[in-house]
Amino acid sequence: MSYSFANTANSPQGTYYASVSYGASNSAPPAAWISQNIPTVIPNTHYSFSAYTRASSANPGCSISFFIADGNGATGAIGRVLATVPNSSLKNQWAQTTGEWDTPARIPRDGYSVNVKVSCPAGIGAKSYFFDDLVLIAS
Repeated sequence: MSYSFANTANSPQGTYYASVSYGASNSAPPAAWISQNIPTVIPNTHYSFSAYTRASSANPGCSISFFIADGNGATGAIGRVLATVPNSSLKNQWAQTTGEWDTPARIPRDGYSVNVKVSCPAGIGAKSYFFDDLVLIAS
């Protein structure tokens, strides 16, 4: 599995986008996890989420979930699933996914993180998944 945050070809907006790529031999179900802390979260606030996704081929066999977690997403509890892009919706062209999140009155000491998780069955073969323009805006 490899990660890249410096891809430049075919970005829907801006210059760079992120990717996760799997090699051809996957005996165990591969899963990738990308997490980014949110610097400031306002209590009792509605947030709108948006992200663009693309796969190396249509119906590639994996699904993508975007979610909010307490603290670091790799160790924190999942607080709210923002959006899930099922295998059948993944295509070899950029598509926007949206979601909503209402913050609680009390923000945890370690704050929150926005996370991307790619989940695949074993033996999926060589595939790549791309992410761009992840946006979380107070509205």
